[in-house]
Amino acid sequence: TLPILKPSVTEQQAAEIVAKNLPVKLSYFWPTYKGKQAPFLTLVYTVDKSKSWPYVDAVKGTLEWGEYEE
Repeated sequence: TLPILKPSVTEQQAAEIVAKNLPVKLSYFWPTYKGKQAPFLTLVYTVDKSKSWPYVDAVKGTLEWGEYEE
């Protein structure tokens, strides 16, 4: 049985925590259209997953790093 916990942050607050603290890195992206690669690369910012995937602890309201399963 899982413990009954109540979040201390709302979904909107969690989104703001992620937006303020999520690290990004500059990357190249090669778009595709209908299964074919475009003739150009695009410069984009992507989530930096070098420390694994981040998540917001709903009870503490903090951005945490680690592996978890849904």
